Amino acid sequence: MGTYPHTEKHYDSGVKDAHISLIHSIIDEDIRRAGFAMGVVEATETGRWTKVLEGDTGLSLNELSTIYKGFQERGWDSRFPSTQTNDVHISGLIGKNAFLKAVYDGDIDPAQLQSDIQQLYDQTKNEKHFFRALFNIIADKNPVERITEDLLELDQFCRDNDISFSEVTKQISPTVKPNSTWQKIKDFRFLLVALVGAGVGLVGNLADVNMIEEFSEHLSAAITTLTNNGLGLGEVNIDLSSIPGTFFGALPYIALPFITLSIFNAFSQKSIFKEIGTFARFTALMGFGVVIGLAVTAGMSDLLPSLEVADAARDIDKSSSFSPAQLILPGIAISALLATVYRKAKEGLSSRFEAIANMKRDYIKTGIDGATLITDKSFMTFINYLGLPAVFTLLALTVNSSGAGELAPYLNFYAALSTSMLAGVGALAGLAYLNGARKWEFGNVIKNASTAFGLSSSAATMPYTKQTLAKIGVPSHVRESVVPLGANFNMFGTALYLGTTAACASVMFGLEPSIEQLAGIMALSVATAFGAPGAPASTIIFLEPVLHNAGLTPLQAEKIYQMVIPIDRPADMLQTSMNVTGDKVVALNTQAYEENKGLRRFIPWTRHHGNDGQDARPAPVI
Repeated sequence: MGTYPHTEKHYDSGVKDAHISLIHSIIDEDIRRAGFAMGVVEATETGRWTKVLEGDTGLSLNELSTIYKGFQERGWDSRFPSTQTNDVHISGLIGKNAFLKAVYDGDIDPAQLQSDIQQLYDQTKNEKHFFRALFNIIADKNPVERITEDLLELDQFCRDNDISFSEVTKQISPTVKPNSTWQKIKDFRFLLVALVGAGVGLVGNLADVNMIEEFSEHLSAAITTLTNNGLGLGEVNIDLSSIPGTFFGALPYIALPFITLSIFNAFSQKSIFKEIGTFARFTALMGFGVVIGLAVTAGMSDLLPSLEVADAARDIDKSSSFSPAQLILPGIAISALLATVYRKAKEGLSSRFEAIANMKRDYIKTGIDGATLITDKSFMTFINYLGLPAVFTLLALTVNSSGAGELAPYLNFYAALSTSMLAGVGALAGLAYLNGARKWEFGNVIKNASTAFGLSSSAATMPYTKQTLAKIGVPSHVRESVVPLGANFNMFGTALYLGTTAACASVMFGLEPSIEQLAGIMALSVATAFGAPGAPASTIIFLEPVLHNAGLTPLQAEKIYQMVIPIDRPADMLQTSMNVTGDKVVALNTQAYEENKGLRRFIPWTRHHGNDGQDARPAPVI
């Protein structure tokens, strides 16, 4: 890999101690081993061995591999550092015997590790607004070359970015970083704000005072005093009760570019024609999720409350009222088509003209990426800065005017939604069983689902999903195809959630949807779920077009959002778990389809068996 000039580095004490421990473990006070190791290191730079011994620079992976292989050829035992039990060192690679053994056995070569890091680096750039909470690859002119050149720098890099070595896949991958107390509070901010708003409203109801009106008057008075003293601008009137209307009125306008750009980005990277089988499985699974939601809603329809909104809402002529949500479905189709045309054109031009193939910058994709980043940031800013006060005001006004009894419909709706999601979890478990998963595989699946629950991002969970599939024996070519596609396209939990919410809303407002409308709910739930990025809170914005398609007026949709947004975070976490588990079900089905014929891929007792009558579990394929 060549060398680069040595510059003074400042490594944390754990990295430096682990490195020195590694060197002493390698030479083991044996003059023959020390001499051989010194010869390997001095071959690249005179005087470098002294720097390595003092921890001022590190061995390169090539050097470490050459030293270990040289020891092996001479019959000398390998020596690994005894730092595994030291909590300071356990997060790094140098103190991990599994990593060093992989280097010793030749399971890791610098070129492959370089490729792995490049993949993480590219993945982070593509998903930076989702991955930032998990790990952040350093910004360097040549980040890959530098960190793989020097083992000490690689170890520091992995510690800084929460990256560890997987003994299963023999690759480095991001680790799960536990959330701090503040992060947990932040994650559940909508629920907390909703509870505070309901509490404020209850106080106002008991005292027979409109609390939001009181707050508005006091805030207006305070700002008027400030501006009159400083600028003399006159009286200021603020109406906090208008915030919810502003929030929900703007929501569909945010939804349209957010969804269409997400779809374009997804399909510009992957060809639906090359992965038609995988896409068909995703579509069928998501459609199944919506059917579960519709069935549960039908079964619990008698328990759902009847809702009403102001007369003005019921009298709206839907044919004359425009909402950008009407454009979502054609927008999805057009975005997918344009992305396919763009990708095909780019591939065709690159194959014909070498200059185009070697172009450093794709101006169209750069523009789309820039627009996507702006849209995504706008969405999160919109949700955080206008969504939070909108939820607070909504709950305060509702409880203030009607008392705590107004919250009763929420509980019935939550019961229906929870039942639907639990049914979805049971359906996924049944599908996994039918495709060959057994007790020990389920343990790994559940562990992976719990990781997804915590991260609440399908994209961030990808490395762990791949590891889980490797452990249960899914071949590399299947997991490498299904998992990245699933993180972008397979949203079983999201489709189920959207379909259930829309169906419940129709029942609660007495709309009695026709077969055609139910089919529309199903189609739009699946289509919008396809465009949902693997990021927290994205389903808030994807619910708007589905509710609109179900026939709800803007004020009726606002009433549903009033119930949905406070519990969005736990619902989103459960959706992510189901989405990721759905990826594994599709991977298992793909494997079963490749290994069996006809019904053998679905019926467990027709699969291959071992001598003890138990299902023969395939050995993990790495």
